[in-house]
Amino acid sequence: MSTKISNSTITIGNGNVINSGDNVQIHNSNIEVFDWDTLKMELFEVMHRLPNDAHELHTVRTAYEYTVTKDQLGFIDFIKKHRDYFTSSIFCNVASVFLVDFIKMII
Repeated sequence: MSTKISNSTITIGNGNVINSGDNVQIHNSNIEVFDWDTLKMELFEVMHRLPNDAHELHTVRTAYEYTVTKDQLGFIDFIKKHRDYFTSSIFCNVASVFLVDFIKMII
């Protein structure tokens, strides 16, 4: 998958900035889109905040496993298939703003 960006400034990774007066093509296979350590930490926190009987808990545990293996395509597919759990009020009430926004971006 590739994305064309025109007349924009984008930041990738550790503050690496690309200024585009013309066109830039970004190929997802060439950059790491996810900060796996942050995602893993955020999902770990959510697992400990969710009630043991919440349906969302099993779903978050499975998503966490994808962050451990750094399976980006599997992670995205799983989030999309289980969007109802990741957009539920109980999930959104215990997850950080970062994680909620990240999930919305994927969906």
